[in-house]
Amino acid sequence: VLCGMRLLYQSFSYFAIVSDKKAPGEGAFSGNTAMTGIRLPESVTTIGKKAFYGCTALTELALPDGLKIIDNYAFWNCAGLKSVDLPDTVEKLGDYAFGFCTGLTRLTVGTGLTTIGKNVFYGCSKLTIYGYNDTAARDYAADNGLRFIVREEQTDPTWRLGDLNADDEVNSDDLTQMARFVAHIDFPTEQQAASGDLNADGEVDSDDLTKMAQYVAHIITEL
Repeated sequence: VLCGMRLLYQSFSYFAIVSDKKAPGEGAFSGNTAMTGIRLPESVTTIGKKAFYGCTALTELALPDGLKIIDNYAFWNCAGLKSVDLPDTVEKLGDYAFGFCTGLTRLTVGTGLTTIGKNVFYGCSKLTIYGYNDTAARDYAADNGLRFIVREEQTDPTWRLGDLNADDEVNSDDLTQMARFVAHIDFPTEQQAASGDLNADGEVDSDDLTKMAQYVAHIITEL
């Protein structure tokens, strides 16, 4: 498979393993609606503009350590993508890089990301970003109203449901903290997100806040 060239035989599904050392150039696989997966070699440091634009069947994406730049519109309208793990080496996401990836629910980022373009996740209404505090990704999420969860090395499955501050109680302090999460003033850790998801729908939102308020006010007795 040669990077920078459109693949032939697009009438069937396939997983492409790119062996060429060059970066996928501008429009390299644009409009390929048969490719379901792509694996790039560690020699690739840049994914060019519109490289995978409109690859709607793409569901598996293996990005190499050493990747630094994902350029403008690189994965625009890759609606089949659900989860993307960015290597810690990624420094820049271009404008609309993952725009209209409407199926994308999880993006994991490291601390290396410093430059994030405009509308990178345009139309990604289901997305939650997993990253670290005091990073560009965290600031970008706050500025753009995106869900963000602080990554942790490990979580404790014994944490009590609703006990956001781990003091073994569910009280007004936890209610206040959840309100800050829902308002995107603070962002939960993975542990807090699991503990605060009272209705088990994968989000900490106003429904969970209402339920916790009822519990703290003794309107209901169980979370």
